[in-house]
Amino acid sequence: MNSREQWLSDSLQRYLDRRSIPQGLRDKTRAIADEAAALVKSLLRCAPKQGYQEWWDEFSERLAEDAQTRAWPTEGEIKKAAIATPAQRQSHHTPADWTLDPMRVNEKRILAGEPVGEDWIWGRNAFLLVRETAVTEDMLSGYRQRQDAEFRDLYEPHVAERMMSERRAKHAAANAEGTAPAQQRDIPRPQARRMA
Repeated sequence: MNSREQWLSDSLQRYLDRRSIPQGLRDKTRAIADEAAALVKSLLRCAPKQGYQEWWDEFSERLAEDAQTRAWPTEGEIKKAAIATPAQRQSHHTPADWTLDPMRVNEKRILAGEPVGEDWIWGRNAFLLVRETAVTEDMLSGYRQRQDAEFRDLYEPHVAERMMSERRAKHAAANAEGTAPAQQRDIPRPQARRMA
């Protein structure tokens, strides 16, 4: 039993301890154990995977309120109460000042050795990553070498070389544009988007 199953099983057992054993099960130890196991199984099928502890409070109140007797509930009553009890919704609200920053996302991916889009290893975005984050040219060089090897595996040698030449030219132009002292312009940074 995992922690969810154990917690729900214990909670249901405490609930059953407050109720009377059904008349037909009195003095039948095995039948009592089987009935309790069936009730737990029914509960585990219906209970949410996340937020089950918060859900239990409302579920157990509903189960008690809908009970016709002080006896144990049936599997059907457990299912009915579980369906009628909505799972707690996880809050997906984000703080008003939170922004999605592509620069930081790709920095973390590169530092973790995860795949990134081509625009983050060649050209303007790659230049900005090296200039403004903890990413180094050596790190990007590893990504470029892997891309070169993939191109050579996929394409004819002259096509792969042309594709890599285009990328090197794109990167050199971005580097020259970003470091040229006489006509330096601010290279626009990828926009962070505010999440509503």
